[in-house]
This record gives sequence, structure tokens and C-alpha cells, in this order.
Amino acid sequence: MFDYKRKKQIEELFEEFRFEVINSVSALKTAILTVVDPQKTELDDAIRMVRISESKADNLRAELEMLLYGKSLFPESRGDILSLLEATDKVANHAESVAVMLKTHNIQMFPDFCVSSILTIINYGVNITKALSDAEEVLFKNYHQALPLIGKISQIESDADDVEILLTEEIYKSDIDPYKKLIISEWIRILSSICDKAEDASDLIRIIVAKRGL
Repeated sequence: MFDYKRKKQIEELFEEFRFEVINSVSALKTAILTVVDPQKTELDDAIRMVRISESKADNLRAELEMLLYGKSLFPESRGDILSLLEATDKVANHAESVAVMLKTHNIQMFPDFCVSSILTIINYGVNITKALSDAEEVLFKNYHQALPLIGKISQIESDADDVEILLTEEIYKSDIDPYKKLIISEWIRILSSICDKAEDASDLIRIIVAKRGL
């Protein structure tokens, strides 16, 4: 028997989970701005905020998994939502990795020519995470509305890739220290991969929509 109250509880927890995933990427943007402008706030504080949101997202995911494994949804829906939870959680995990790397790899500043493109990429990261959250929300309401959002996610990911490629070319053509080239270009690659993780999650939404349309 389908448990409406349990379903409502899952929807509310999923909303909290999505909120923390968005917060983790937004907090990463704050950490990046700290490197761009050290007067803005302390890097350690900004990284801590990323980690707090990532941890909250992990805890909410675990709670959701317990409810889903408790057969609160039909088996086919349960498996789909569990997979989507895991894929979405990777966005927050990735944001944490990018933030921590600023500290562990001693990235104290970005070359001036990199700043604008780096800020563009993290803005894409924030926007794509919000679009993913919107797409997940409509799955519980009117799943057909998810398709335009999936298209938006795909476009943002493509745009972020373009910026990453051009910026990486600029870095390797520049005269900055070769070691710094490797560190900064690798960090930028991981930063841009936040959009890849969001697109991976959106691919699962596309599958769920297709199944429901059968």
C-alpha cells in the first residue's frame, strides 16, 4: 500500500538535501572569491562552510536511503530515486574537493588573466546545480516539466567546457611557472567537473522521465 505520509516526508527531506547541495557549491564560490579578494573573508571559514553543507547533504541522503529502503515507494521508483540521490550527492562531494584543494595545494592567488574565466565557471556551477534542483523538484509534481530543465543543464555544461578549454590553452601558453601551470590547470579541470557531475545526475532524470512516459 502506497504510504502518502511517507512519500511527503521523502519529498521534504529531498528538498532539504537539494538545498544543501546548492549551498555547498555557493559556499565554494565564496571560497574562490576569497582567493580572488583575500579581504572578503577567511579561506578557512569559507572551506568550513562548504564542508558543513556537504556533510548535511550526506546525512540527509542517508536518512532518505533508510526511508526508501523501507519500501515507502514502489520498487522501480525506489531504485531510480536512490541512484539520483547518489549522483546528486557527488555534486556536493566534488564542491568540497575543489574547496579543500585550494588549501592543500596552497593556491593563494590566481593569475590575473584566469580570474574572469574562473568566476564564469563557478557561476555556471551554481546555476547548473540550481537547475538540477529544479528538475528534481518537478519529478514529484509534473515530471514532463523536467525536460526543458535537462536541456538547460546540458547547455550550461557545454558552455562551462568551452570556457575551461580556452582557459587551459591560455594557461599553457603563458609564461607562469610550469609547476603552477599544472596545479592551476588541474584545479580548473576539477572545478569545471562540477558541471559534469550535475549533468550526470540530469541524465538519470531523463531516464526516469522516459520510464514514466512508457
